Amino acid sequence: MAVQLTTTSTVTDQINQLAKTARPTDFEVRRVKREIERLKAADIAQHYMLLGMLYSVLGDEKECRENHERSLKLSSEIIFLENYAFSLKRLGASADALRLLLRAFDMAPVEEVFEEAAQAMIFAGDLTQYEQILDRFAKANPERSLDKVHAARYIRNVKSYLDRADVSSDDFRAAMQLIESVMLAMKCRGSVEAINFHGGTFDGVPHVNVDILINADSGLGLNFVNDAIADAMASADDIEAWNRLVFTVSEWTVDKEEVA
Repeated sequence: MAVQLTTTSTVTDQINQLAKTARPTDFEVRRVKREIERLKAADIAQHYMLLGMLYSVLGDEKECRENHERSLKLSSEIIFLENYAFSLKRLGASADALRLLLRAFDMAPVEEVFEEAAQAMIFAGDLTQYEQILDRFAKANPERSLDKVHAARYIRNVKSYLDRADVSSDDFRAAMQLIESVMLAMKCRGSVEAINFHGGTFDGVPHVNVDILINADSGLGLNFVNDAIADAMASADDIEAWNRLVFTVSEWTVDKEEVA
């Protein structure tokens, strides 16, 4: 079993490395597929899970979903839900990813899964169930101070910035979905590493600065991405607070990891 787990971890690392490559070569993809195929006899559930993860990197949503669904039929372990969710986030299906992580949290209301679910809520722009999972987490972990839980502090700050700028939950959800669609079109959604929120004021009007940090390759023009986002927000007739949500895409670096 130890060898099997080590092999799965190695293949996962290879898939994550492919995700950081702007254009994986056919040779690299075939090599990872061979490694996944070797697991088929030992653990068919993990075989399908890894295939789903690989297809998410390749941008094939149909194959990604079908293989992850096969893995869930064979195993109810939380790791299968989590990796399915991560694959969907990479493909820009943040709302579906959130639903999977809420299922995982319902099975195991531990801090790691709470953090993952809270982050998924931000990516999906949907905080409607946050108070519910926060209450469940607090009851399941009475010894843990919420002030020491990063996700709890993070969401608390985000909610305070949104409230101060009078950004409704509907506007926040619509804006995050719009930004996700723009980044998918610009082929950089899968490169998002973190999202930082800060409060600000312009001409006496409170607004929210949303800094999207991406692992950018040298060929990606961040100015083009930011221009596309600005145009999309300015044209969004259904977002009343379009001028109070200021999105900026910038390059993620190690020195930004602590605040992300």
